[in-house]
Amino acid sequence: MASAKYSLAYLAVRHNEPHALSYTRKRVSSIDPAQVQYETGFRPARERRPVRHIQLTKRGYGSYGRNRMDAQRKYVLRWILSFICGFAVQTTMAAQANETTQSQAKKAIAATERAQREKKFEALLSHAVLEGMWQMTGEGGLTSKRPLTTPKPERYTIVSAEKIGKEDWLIRARIEIADDKDVTIPVPVRVLWAGDTPIITLDEIPIPILGTYSARVMMHGSFYSGIWWSNAKNYGGTMAGRIIKTTQDGVTSDKNQKSNTID
Repeated sequence: MASAKYSLAYLAVRHNEPHALSYTRKRVSSIDPAQVQYETGFRPARERRPVRHIQLTKRGYGSYGRNRMDAQRKYVLRWILSFICGFAVQTTMAAQANETTQSQAKKAIAATERAQREKKFEALLSHAVLEGMWQMTGEGGLTSKRPLTTPKPERYTIVSAEKIGKEDWLIRARIEIADDKDVTIPVPVRVLWAGDTPIITLDEIPIPILGTYSARVMMHGSFYSGIWWSNAKNYGGTMAGRIIKTTQDGVTSDKNQKSNTID
């Protein structure tokens, strides 16, 4: 029995087969490692022990292999998320830059168009005559429901129109006081634009000799139309007519009439 025991142990150690040695230990109650080493010259291989799997905890994910796979997955996921976030940020920044460029281009175009309209407006009113008809409220003033008075002719001579602010203009108008005397009065106004149409705006503006008035006068092409009123005097009315270009001497000029109209 002993010789069979040692021969099996010898084979297990000689051929490096620990499973055979384990099988031998199952059949034989005991094997003396020192005796096996003395007879064969080899130390018997130790029996393999079962791997103890580490339970999942908050700090670890199991064995070394699982930790390594999880680390690789985390690395790949972080790289993918970083790429997606970077692409999104670049796309957003590019879109914002494009919007900013388009906005600046639109503002530049609008500023250029407005400068051209203002230049035409200045040329239209400089050395021009507003000739038309006007009506005013009758008895009862501004709150009266009675019809306006009979239309009467009107004539205003504009010497010049000059822009002095963002929306502020100074219009110099010549007013006839008597048959042989007239004066030039500077009238500060605001010019607001409804698209390509200028609207002369007065809000309780004191005008020398005449008084304090408010008005809204729209100009388009070679025509004008609007309303005027005075709260202090409790009356107002309408006005409409044509804009006629003149020379510096006051002579009507039809040569530049069409080119200076606001369309």
